[in-house]
Order: sequence, then structure tokens, then C-alpha cells
Amino acid sequence: MATSRDNFPQDKYKKMRNESFSTNDLINKIYYLKNIIGADITYVSGCILSVDLDVPFCLTTLPKEWLDYYHRQEYIHVDPVVSYGLGSLKPALFSDISSSYAKSRELRLHAAERGIFRSGFVVPLRGPLVNRAMVCFSSLERPEQWKSTCVSLQAQFIQLACELHENVLAIGHFPQAEVALTARQKQCLKWASLGKTASETAMIIGITERAVRAHLVGARSVLNASNITQAVAKATALHVIF
Repeated sequence: MATSRDNFPQDKYKKMRNESFSTNDLINKIYYLKNIIGADITYVSGCILSVDLDVPFCLTTLPKEWLDYYHRQEYIHVDPVVSYGLGSLKPALFSDISSSYAKSRELRLHAAERGIFRSGFVVPLRGPLVNRAMVCFSSLERPEQWKSTCVSLQAQFIQLACELHENVLAIGHFPQAEVALTARQKQCLKWASLGKTASETAMIIGITERAVRAHLVGARSVLNASNITQAVAKATALHVIF
């Protein structure tokens, strides 16, 4: 980590924090912060209407060559940090996030081999407009050294992540994440997300199987989903079902 983090220019940063931001301003801000804390910074929005999460809103200081490689390899589908950051509430070290897929482990190996990162810290974020987002701080420090770094910088990382999230929301590029699903539609989607069939859901909530199917069809229409799996994924991404 850069030693400049020990000489954090509080006055200049406070002025930046209180200013209005454009996307370009935010890009400049994260590079400024990178130089101070000595770690790459990545912000990813989870307010995504695409089931495959191919095109999230992202701001990052990671090199373009790595991002191009990441997308070519379709790592977003197996990246355990993305799954954790958009699906959990508690900040975590990358090393504490399970990598069950071989390609997930390949991702971490290739990142280290290419000099991108060896370690990191992810801060999940929630809000009324962007229901799910996250900020990652990634470093070439080895996991044990990085763990020690995070002991002293964790509070600062969380503060910076929250402020960056507020700045992104202030830009106003995100749609209001309000989905007009009925209570029954949400209920049926929730049970579908848990693997229940229409027949099983009908027995659980006390309505007919035909009614369950009608509610699921209605939910698919509202969410513009081609099937129930996609409807569940979209509803989950928008934090409509929990």
C-alpha cells in the first residue's frame, strides 16, 4: 500500500466530498483515492434488469486490458466477489469468500499472475434507488499482509464506499427500482426461488395451482421476463424478493 494513506489530505478530500459530481468527476475521484490508499477501487451497481448481469454500471481504476480479458472470459458469471457483494450485507475480505467453481479460482490466479490483485475487501451497499451495489478495494498485497492492512483501514474503506455510492446516486442515471408486483406475485416468486413447483406453492399459501400459475405469469409480464427463472433473477436483483 502507498504510504500516502498515512498523510491523507483531509481538507481537500472534504471539499471533494461536498461537491456535485458528474461521471467524469467520479472517475477522477476514484483515481485520486487510489493514489491515497494504494489500492484499486471498483464500484458496481446491482440495479440491473438483465438476468445475466452482463452490463452493470461500473467505475473502476483497474486497467482496461484486464477488464477486456475479464469480459472475454465471462468471469462475471462465476466471480465470487460479485456474487457476494450483490447478495450479502457484511463487508468481507476476498480471501474469506468461497470459490467453489474451478473458473472462480482461475480468475483469482490469473489476476495475480497479471499483476492485477492478490487480495481485496468488498463493501456491499444498499439503497432506495440502487437496491444492490458494492465497492471493492483490491491490492497486490498477499492475503495475510492485506488482512493486517484492513484491520486499520476497514472503517475508512466502508466510509469511502458509502460516500462513493451516494455520489453515484446523485448523478441520477439509475431508474427508480420500483416494480409493481402484487403481494401474491411476490409470494409466488419467492417460493419459486426456493425451488417449489406451482402445485407445492399452492399448498403452502392456500390457493389453487391455477391461481399460482396466473400470478407467476403476471410477474413475468411486469418484469419483462421470458421465463420464471429469469423473473426470479430480476426480482432478486431488484431486491423485490428477499
